[in-house]
Amino acid sequence: VFDHFPNEMQLYSRNDIDTAYVKIDGRIKNGSFKKLKVIFSIDNKPFRVFESVDSLFEFSIPIKAQLKQYGFQAWAFNDKDSVKVNQANKVLCGDAFIIYGQSNALSYPKYWILNDSISRDFARNFTYFKDNYHTYDGWHEFTYPDDIGTLGKWFAKAIIEKTGIPVLFMNAAV
Repeated sequence: VFDHFPNEMQLYSRNDIDTAYVKIDGRIKNGSFKKLKVIFSIDNKPFRVFESVDSLFEFSIPIKAQLKQYGFQAWAFNDKDSVKVNQANKVLCGDAFIIYGQSNALSYPKYWILNDSISRDFARNFTYFKDNYHTYDGWHEFTYPDDIGTLGKWFAKAIIEKTGIPVLFMNAAV
């Protein structure tokens, strides 16, 4: 059981030293499992393994604000075998922004022109559809759904290119 684990495509906000700490914690409830390992990867290459042999586990894994994607795989082990119990890929560390203003800051699908020039690897959107069934709530690549707005797209493109820092934009202009 995980109390904290990163989400697929999640962006963690960086601190004053360009770092965020990814918290992974919980407990092993199944008595047949003896230990838990978390494989931490950078750009799909294993970088470090964190291990706990206690029924309670807690890791705080630092990630840097850079144009890199981080991955986390959690494996539970018994005496004979292992099973993957959780994973999250394409996790970023960077800056988060909210665009707030009038509805003219909102964009519709016809404003796709900037989509191809923005790095989908290093730009994120978090969506919460208050009037729908929440099927699409959560972390997405920047251009889905297309509600960031042209202003947000220009900002994201400029920030990534000039600073080399991933970004999350949310448009609250509705």
